[in-house]
Amino acid sequence: MFRQIRAFARPYRPAAHSAPVSSRHMSSLSVISPYKYHAMWARPLLVALLFALAAFASANGAMGLGLEQWALTYWFAYVAVTVLFEAWMIGGWLKMRWGWALWISLLANLFTGTLCGAGGLCAPALHGQLVGSGVNPDPLLNAVALLSLYAVPSALVESIFWGRGVAKRSPRIVSDWRIVGRSILVHALGVPLALAVLLIPERPYIGLEAFTSFHRQFALSKLATVIRESGSSDQRLPRFSTPEEQAALLAQVPDVPDMWAALYTPDFRRFDRGEAKRKPWVWDTSLSGHTIGDQAPGFGHSDWRFILRAPVDDLLWRGIAVNLPDGDVKLVRKHQRLE
Repeated sequence: MFRQIRAFARPYRPAAHSAPVSSRHMSSLSVISPYKYHAMWARPLLVALLFALAAFASANGAMGLGLEQWALTYWFAYVAVTVLFEAWMIGGWLKMRWGWALWISLLANLFTGTLCGAGGLCAPALHGQLVGSGVNPDPLLNAVALLSLYAVPSALVESIFWGRGVAKRSPRIVSDWRIVGRSILVHALGVPLALAVLLIPERPYIGLEAFTSFHRQFALSKLATVIRESGSSDQRLPRFSTPEEQAALLAQVPDVPDMWAALYTPDFRRFDRGEAKRKPWVWDTSLSGHTIGDQAPGFGHSDWRFILRAPVDDLLWRGIAVNLPDGDVKLVRKHQRLE
């Protein structure tokens, strides 16, 4: 294996008895150009990019997911399928022997699919959504957009590996730009293939659910602030006993589009196009318009009461709670004690 890696990295030198190439073809033939034109800038650029992204990834932290979205089990299954697909579509087009094409495809995808896709090197640029709002993303279109954008730099980087493979073993003489074009085409065709593998689990968007929970945390904290300020000014809680009153209260939250979606725990399925309202938070309408300083009936000895409670199976939140004697309102996590 190491002998093959050394042979792949060694500069290409045509044999002494090989046929001469005219000057008209010198600038366009991959049999000469990959090492001369690619290796001079590609290797330093890739090394610099790797270290730069590694520094950002260390600072931001990777989630251990494929493209910060999908479970690694399915991501590596997708990478394995991609290795075979690209060896067939690119290596076959270049008239490479199957074993050599498979080796080039494996090396290329180990870099783009493992180090960049799963190793966290691209993590800082992937912490968020591409389609929809932070509170209410579009899971399916977000996946399509993410894979499509990932395909372009992946195709460009992998074309360097295929260019070297042509120079080493392929009997076909192909221009560098045709290799780049073929790589982009094959990666575009690989997007539906990626979706077919990555959307196998019922809830595939693990990373997106985490990012959405983070955005909804800020939205709910703003809602808690609105309720607190309303209680401070009127000495009573705002009214939220009807859907209309609840919508009016949510409309007071500043700078949060789709605020209604924050009142649901993220639960994205394969073909969801937004929040599907599977896990709603529940209002305690008995506290609607309740006067600050009055104990709620049937509440026992505690001063705290939940205005808005998260679903029982929510792993992060318990809800928005109010301290009835002084009107303090806060967003409460699972591990927090109400005192």
